[in-house]
Amino acid sequence: MKSYNRKAKNHWAFNLAMAAVLMCVSSCYYEDVAPVEVVVPVDPINYELEIQPFFDAKCIACHGGSISPNLSASVSYDELISGNWINTTASESSPLYMSINIGGNMEAYATPAERAIILAWIEQGAPSK
Repeated sequence: MKSYNRKAKNHWAFNLAMAAVLMCVSSCYYEDVAPVEVVVPVDPINYELEIQPFFDAKCIACHGGSISPNLSASVSYDELISGNWINTTASESSPLYMSINIGGNMEAYATPAERAIILAWIEQGAPSK
């Protein structure tokens, strides 16, 4: 009789474990995320009007002088260029772009549209005006 109880207990434990696994697997909910359409201007991107406002709104709280790069309006462009944050020959490999792109350490601070504008600006040669 003891062997029957042990089999019943093992069977009960197995069924309980399978039910828990089934509940966990079937309870997952995945939301379809629609792709975001990003329109990048074809005109040259103006650093002072389109790039610096992004830094002012989302970056200078930390990157205002104490953390590199300093993205304060008076020095940001020079800081990005002299600090090798921009790579115009391999735009997507620019440290600035990589940091705000998906998987980068600053990804949460940039929208897809902002990422696209910054990448387009770099691809245009990162002009200062």
